[in-house]
Amino acid sequence: MPAWSATEDFNVVIQGVISGTMRVATEGDRVAVGYSYRDNGRGPDLEEVFRVDAAQRPVEYRVRGHSTFGGEVREDFAIDGERWRWDSV
Repeated sequence: MPAWSATEDFNVVIQGVISGTMRVATEGDRVAVGYSYRDNGRGPDLEEVFRVDAAQRPVEYRVRGHSTFGGEVREDFAIDGERWRWDSV
């Protein structure tokens, strides 16, 4: 995979009002996403990182944060050869 990097910022718009943001930062095979918004005082706050292989298939994924109603989000996925692992809270 070619070595390159880019960062893009997006606004979350709800009923015509900017209510949050999403930042996507890519560097080589690694993508990091920060996502947060508020609608009526509620919304998720998530930080995720994933890696893809040469065919653009995910080989590693991690997310941390809180869901729309405040529940903890903690997920991990990885492929190591023929073994797949997923841990979730």
